Amino acid sequence: MRQGVKVNASRNIVLAGLMAQHGLSAAQLAQEVNQKAFELYQGHVGTTERHVRRWLSGQVRWPQRRYREALTVLFERPASELGFTAPATRRSSSAADSGVTVPVLPVAPAQREQPVLRREFLVTSSAALAIPPLPTTGRLGMPDIERIRSTAAQLHALDDQLGGAVVVEAGRDLFEHVEGAMRRCVYGSTVQPHLHRVLGEIAASVGWFAYDAGHHATARRWWDTGLRHALLARHPLLQARIWAYMSRQACDLGHGAEAAAIARVAIDVTRRHRDGKLSALLHTRIALANAVQGHSGWSNRALHHAEQAFDRAADTPPPWLAFCTPAELLAQAALCSSTLGDYARAAQLRQHEDAQPRQRFRRNAFGHTTHLAQCLLHSGQAEQAFATADQAREMLPHVHSPRWANRLAAFRDEAVERRLPGADDFAEQYDLTVAAIERART
Repeated sequence: MRQGVKVNASRNIVLAGLMAQHGLSAAQLAQEVNQKAFELYQGHVGTTERHVRRWLSGQVRWPQRRYREALTVLFERPASELGFTAPATRRSSSAADSGVTVPVLPVAPAQREQPVLRREFLVTSSAALAIPPLPTTGRLGMPDIERIRSTAAQLHALDDQLGGAVVVEAGRDLFEHVEGAMRRCVYGSTVQPHLHRVLGEIAASVGWFAYDAGHHATARRWWDTGLRHALLARHPLLQARIWAYMSRQACDLGHGAEAAAIARVAIDVTRRHRDGKLSALLHTRIALANAVQGHSGWSNRALHHAEQAFDRAADTPPPWLAFCTPAELLAQAALCSSTLGDYARAAQLRQHEDAQPRQRFRRNAFGHTTHLAQCLLHSGQAEQAFATADQAREMLPHVHSPRWANRLAAFRDEAVERRLPGADDFAEQYDLTVAAIERART
């Protein structure tokens, strides 16, 4: 720093007040941020007391994204309401942090210039994908839409293999990139609904990635954003896709009646438009919702409707529905059975699923193996359960899906608590695997 130049940073009294209200010291807040970040990303961000003091002093006016997200979840308010101020160039993206969706309108450029295409990358913990180059000024057209969709499909492929926690941040970056281009550029009435549709598709995907990462509130905000764009695009099938995601989340949270209502609305709205695979998926959502409420007869009836709908499915579903196969229907039936407490039947269905030809997505394989281990354990087949759980443990370093990783952790804890033969050996290997994962991520 040059001599005589003084930096004045205003103290963050908002954050200081919230810390006082919650009885948190700087060291305690750092610990809470690390814990929340681990829940979000399955990895540490290395927050220290020094970080917190720099936020409080105003030396850092806009923390890095992962700190902001952890703080947002911790205090249940956006970063802009925590006393932080985004740099001018980032204020448009801070709206996404706050969960606020700003209506997207075409903006005419101040002056006619040749558009400048830029090449950026979506960086995940396991790969870097090229963001589609979009004009900084000028017109957006259908070729731009196709490039965006191609990148979104690659994100889904990564999600299928590695889990949502790996790609949630990259998906958000893609959304902001496309939304920014939509604000800066002009486009015709033919292109406009396609832009809203592709933004809605990306928002739907990011919501699913966040859900898979165990971040339910963030997932719901993204799905709300996706529904608004689906309405602007006048695309009922996109709405149904998002409702299918929301119904699955509601089942996980124990809201069976809400889950069934959401899925039925999706079926009614898309009755004349949907593909057989989407119909099958929506009926499995109703089946699981009924299972959550303890209605076995209604659940079985919905599963039968799903099988009938699947027989009418097209051969080439959209990328997000690629997972919907006969094996997936068996997987959903197994989830319904285990939810109803029939673990032996659930284990049988999972084992029948293994015999089905399928494109085995690694994340789904991890979920399948973990759920089968739980069903075997609860149906009194402990030896098989530990052998199956050990297969899931071996996948753990390669799949970042807290939704299923938490189930494997619960399996470990339950087995140890019940003092089953073989439980201590499995727990020891599981703990070593988790410790190795932590070392690799720090």
